[in-house]
Amino acid sequence: LSVTVLGARGLCALGLSGKADAYCVLELDNSRVQTHTVRSTNDPMWNKSYNFPVNDITSTLDITVYDESIITSMKGETLGKISIPLLRINNDEKRWYALKDRNKKSSARGNCPRVLLQMSVVWNPVKASVRVLTPKETKYMQKPPKFDIPLIYSNLKFIKDVFHAIYIGNEHLKRVFEWENREKNTLALIGWLMFWHFFRLWMTPLVLLIPFVYNWTGYRSCNNNALVACSPCDDDMPEEDVDVQKDEKTIKTRIYGLQDLTLTIKNGIDYIVSLLERIKHLATFTVPYLSYLAMLVLVAASVVLYFVPVRFLFMALGIYKYTRKYVNPDRVPNNDLLDFLSRLPDNEITKQWRELKVPEPNINRTESIRRQ
Repeated sequence: LSVTVLGARGLCALGLSGKADAYCVLELDNSRVQTHTVRSTNDPMWNKSYNFPVNDITSTLDITVYDESIITSMKGETLGKISIPLLRINNDEKRWYALKDRNKKSSARGNCPRVLLQMSVVWNPVKASVRVLTPKETKYMQKPPKFDIPLIYSNLKFIKDVFHAIYIGNEHLKRVFEWENREKNTLALIGWLMFWHFFRLWMTPLVLLIPFVYNWTGYRSCNNNALVACSPCDDDMPEEDVDVQKDEKTIKTRIYGLQDLTLTIKNGIDYIVSLLERIKHLATFTVPYLSYLAMLVLVAASVVLYFVPVRFLFMALGIYKYTRKYVNPDRVPNNDLLDFLSRLPDNEITKQWRELKVPEPNINRTESIRRQ
């Protein structure tokens, strides 16, 4: 990787003079270089070139612009940051990159601060393909993670959305099987039968390509490297106040929302853990009758799979799923496997099933009392 740091424009200085003593730091994995300091200007020009050995083409080049003034050093502030994935570099292109704040989410303070770079990267696609199958290089110069409430809220909300999407998908799947719309259900049944009639094992990787092809069409139709408008920030307003104004919810509101999110996620995790514990108790003969029944079904399934092709079994399963509502209109929607697992205890129920020892009376002592 060859990088030429030409200069920067529109920097914002925190010093009393209003001018920055700027220098630039470039980091690629565990490689780090630093330019010289250009003093008393908000538009420094460095004109420095550096070469980095690339061990992983999926790495990111991190560029940070600092101010050498004492005030900035004491606060630990930066004039701007930018992260550039190596795979997005256009060789020998001289380009301005907008600098971001310390969180790398919005524009840094100043007159639309930016840095001028010229980069080129040379790599071998074959070696790079082999490299991505090996462990990623650990970055040693990395700050320990902080307790970030907005990040925790965002992660919990993402998990809640995943649980909600699974629930919605399950509900739509039930509607397909329950004949709420006969035309759609019939078309779905025909599609299911046609798919499994022509399906072969070698087609499995092609089926996994479907989401890639679907998203590839959208990727080709729009620019993946879409630029975000650079909105200058007020120099007199602290960065923390700007972040608070941009957030739709304050930290206090997020904390209150954590309770609902945590409860939803807790219930989902408890349900998954309960299912796993029931499966464990099925294999450990906690309920021998159900364990023997599962063994019998597995042996029978093995015999059926030996004589009947898998695609015919899936076709039969589809016909069974689609016709059972028609045969029994009053049937309550259910899942046979989950119904079977619900008969097994989890760890909490197993603890409740434990029998306590009954103290046996002393027979000799009882007889002596009777004689007296």
